[in-house]
Amino acid sequence: MVLIDFRLTDMDGTNILEKIGNHLLNSVKIIITGFPSLDLGTKALDLGIDAYVVKPVSPNDLLSLISEKLKSKKS
Repeated sequence: MVLIDFRLTDMDGTNILEKIGNHLLNSVKIIITGFPSLDLGTKALDLGIDAYVVKPVSPNDLLSLISEKLKSKKS
């Protein structure tokens, strides 16, 4: 399970996804952002994310999404 915020102090979340590359193919990857954009969403999808979440998100909704994505990876 990889949960990445888009805005980080020294890079953005898509940079982390690029560095992860094919190392975590079987992991669920979710990016969270308070700064949604079509470009970010498209780039993140191209890098293999399983979900794109816009802040604010309730903890219960995030936990439900994580659970759903983990179950679907097992199938």
